[in-house]
Amino acid sequence: MSARLKAVLPLTLSIGVLAFLASELALNFTFHWVTVQDGVFGKYGLPQNLHLVLPALFVSWGLCCRGPKSTYHVVVGRAQDVRGPYLDRQGRDMAQGGGSLVVMGDKDWKALGHNSAYTFDGKDYLVLHAYETADHYKQKLKVMDIHWDKDGWPTVDPKDLDRYVSARDEIVMDEIK
Repeated sequence: MSARLKAVLPLTLSIGVLAFLASELALNFTFHWVTVQDGVFGKYGLPQNLHLVLPALFVSWGLCCRGPKSTYHVVVGRAQDVRGPYLDRQGRDMAQGGGSLVVMGDKDWKALGHNSAYTFDGKDYLVLHAYETADHYKQKLKVMDIHWDKDGWPTVDPKDLDRYVSARDEIVMDEIK
């Protein structure tokens, strides 16, 4: 190995590792601003017309891309400040393993993750991938409606995963190809 290659190899490897980590982090978490509705504040004696906006951190945790062994799922935490700390419903710091479950896979869908939360025309959505077991664990894009409970935490209906699935004929055609 030439001296020049030996000199740049550590830098090249470092850049490669940092690029990989940056892409993984960019794909695996998203911020969303939560508007906590008026009703939540009445019980604390705050004005009824007050709207509080909190940063929410949606994170994909677990093992991805392992077919039936995938454990990927989406959790969330909220903070009073964008710099954190991000806490789950029980007050556990996400940096210490906390995180309130938003959605996880079931027998039909595995590896729910690489998520992002969006707001379009005043409606919130969770966009993620899921592996469809009936289609040999191929990735499918899922768009799920986000609803907010009375305490301002995001919820999704796991039944939304089945809102659209591959038709059996399409699966057979894929097997023929």
